[in-house]
Amino acid sequence: MRCNPLRWLWGLLPLLILGWLTVKIEHPRIEADLASRTQAALKAAGLEWGTTTFSGRDGTISGRALRESQPALAQATVRDVWGVRVADEAIELLDKVEAYVWSAQMAAKSIVLEGYVPDDAARASVLALVATKFPGASVDDRMKLARGAPETGKWLAAVGFALDKLGQLKSGTATLTSLDLGLTGEAKSFSSYKAIKASLRNALPEAVRISSDKVSPPVIAPYTWSAKRSATELVLSGHVPSEVVHNQIFEYAKAQFPKLVIIDRLEIAAGAEEGTGPAFRVVLAELAQLVTGEAKASALAVAVEGQAPDQVASERIQAQLRANMPAPFTVTSNITYPKPEPPVVSPYITGVEMVGADAVRVSGSVPSEDDRTSLLQRIGKRLEGRRVIDALSLGSGPAEGWQSCVLAGVDGLKRLGNGSAVLTDRSLVVMGRTDDEVLADLLPKELRAAGNRSCDSTVEIVLDLPPEPNLTWRAIHDGDGEITLEGDVLDAAAQAELTTAAQKAFPNARVNDRMTIAGGKSRKWTSVASAGVTLLAKLRKGRATLSGLDLVIAGEAKDTSVAAAVKDQLQHTLAKGYTGRDQVEVRSDAMIWSETEAKRKAEEEARRQAEGEAARLSAAAEARRTAEAEAAAQREAAARLRAEDEARVAAERARLAQLEAQARQAQEAARASSTSAPASPERVALEAEADRCEALIRDAAAAGVVQFQFASAELDEASHETLNKLAAIARSCPTFRIIIEGHTDSDGDPDRNQRLSEARAQSVVQYLQSAGLEAGRLSAVGYGETRPVADNETTASRAKNRRIEFSVTVE
Repeated sequence: MRCNPLRWLWGLLPLLILGWLTVKIEHPRIEADLASRTQAALKAAGLEWGTTTFSGRDGTISGRALRESQPALAQATVRDVWGVRVADEAIELLDKVEAYVWSAQMAAKSIVLEGYVPDDAARASVLALVATKFPGASVDDRMKLARGAPETGKWLAAVGFALDKLGQLKSGTATLTSLDLGLTGEAKSFSSYKAIKASLRNALPEAVRISSDKVSPPVIAPYTWSAKRSATELVLSGHVPSEVVHNQIFEYAKAQFPKLVIIDRLEIAAGAEEGTGPAFRVVLAELAQLVTGEAKASALAVAVEGQAPDQVASERIQAQLRANMPAPFTVTSNITYPKPEPPVVSPYITGVEMVGADAVRVSGSVPSEDDRTSLLQRIGKRLEGRRVIDALSLGSGPAEGWQSCVLAGVDGLKRLGNGSAVLTDRSLVVMGRTDDEVLADLLPKELRAAGNRSCDSTVEIVLDLPPEPNLTWRAIHDGDGEITLEGDVLDAAAQAELTTAAQKAFPNARVNDRMTIAGGKSRKWTSVASAGVTLLAKLRKGRATLSGLDLVIAGEAKDTSVAAAVKDQLQHTLAKGYTGRDQVEVRSDAMIWSETEAKRKAEEEARRQAEGEAARLSAAAEARRTAEAEAAAQREAAARLRAEDEARVAAERARLAQLEAQARQAQEAARASSTSAPASPERVALEAEADRCEALIRDAAAAGVVQFQFASAELDEASHETLNKLAAIARSCPTFRIIIEGHTDSDGDPDRNQRLSEARAQSVVQYLQSAGLEAGRLSAVGYGETRPVADNETTASRAKNRRIEFSVTVE
């Protein structure tokens, strides 16, 4: 079979048409894919400036390269992308500049960026720095891309440094030529100025140099500066126009004030008047002549004030200030000097005297005019309503605390309402009159306190008191529920007051008012009589007698504590001028019982003796009747019997007296002998009285304190009051022996505690002897730690074991 070529050709034609249509449809997709992948590769290589276009798989690279090496790098990067067949390049290079200049100009809230940047990444870094250092500022970006920049890292560090300094200016410009920095503008403040200057000297980034420094300090208006000197230092403050002027002024100050500490607070600032440096030096030269002083300048006006050593120096300094101050500066001055001291006065006397009812005269010496004004004002305030008459004269030499002592005297005169107060050196004497005894007693103490040891005070007060009435009055208490008031009283009020006092003191007794109004005046008489009624109520029975100025309390007390209380109140509680005496006998319940029982037994014995005598007489009479012969014998026997009876009566009386004496001496022996015969009533009474005395002593000791110095037998002063009371009680029990027992706690060595307890008991014995007790009635014994009354586990229990105890025995 033969092949027909024409048929074969007609079959191939559709295939060709289909292939052509396929290529036309797929080409755009392929080109877009290649363009996308090559752009990503260029960006990854840092070649964002490059752009690729494709015709099929053949690409062309265009754009402006930043460096000479980048076109070849871009072509190689594109060729390496899968699917690219050809990579032609149509790349241009950025313009290269020889002077690579960049600048930033800042004013108000805007900043203009001009010059060149090496690439867009650098541009973004610069803009980020501006946003950080100038937040809120409007940014005008006029920067252009160009080749020729220094190393990018160093260049960006220089830009950051320049922007940082620019941020410390009110306005200005920073210019970088390569890495040479120029800075122009006015600093925001003196601290900003110093910081910029220090950074330009010491903190430049690597490879950066300063090509121009035209940073000026802030402008001050008005321009101020000052200098202030004391005895120890010179303080320089304010502003100077430059470092040169600052150094000149500081060196000049050191030369003028070689012994003072110089404190430099000067700041460099613009706006100074011409001649500021010379004017400052003129001021320093004159301040050096003053004791203290200060100069202040504001613009062209200079003011100087201070204290010169004397008037001549003051006038000279002020004249030199006016003569030497450079024009156009003007100077005002106020230079004072100490006034001459007034003459020394000795003795130094200042007096204050009440004049009439509405004035006070102040005379003598006063140290200064300021002290005169102060003293007169204070006196006028204290004695409000009185006119102050000034008769003072200036004089030096008062003692320390002079004014406080004078015012203490014025306070005393205010209390009195009259008189005078005179201070001579440190001795204050206040004289006056009063009818107030309480004030007369208190005023010396008040003056001593007010003087506060600055002066010694003496008070001479005349008491204007009417004489106390010479009356005789008494209150009688019979002990059986009746009290009688009799004698003379001042008036009806005194009579009613005394009756009320008796009813209050004796609520269960009947009050007999037999008082007579005699007349008279007294603030104290009625209170003394009332005190007598109160003291009388403490006794079993007795009387209170007020005769003139003497109050006597007589009667019976149930124990020594009552008697001691009456005695103490008579001595310490009566109104001034009155005296008190006690005639109080102590008769305890035991003593009264003993006396009654002894009397009863004596009467009973006498009755028995009388009955026996009567019986014997009757027998004798019967015998006489029965036998006359026996009469004589019986009479003799009767006489003999009478004699024997009389002897027995006398012997019995002697025996009773002896028993009473023995009872006082043998109380302990009687207690120790349990097998002996029962004690006599007299002995029982004596022992009861000893027990009562012992109870009184122990109660008084428990109510007070008997203390010693730590680890010592030396009595503490707080113990004296208690021991004095014990001595008074012991004197009311004169027939008994008192044993003082010393005890300690268990702390420390037992032998030492034993010795300490004996020594402390002996210290109490010695004190009671000094208080008037006979040595033979007292004995001391120490028990150490052997008789505790509590455990020794706590501080409180050990304190209970450290004690002094008392016991009373019948001698």
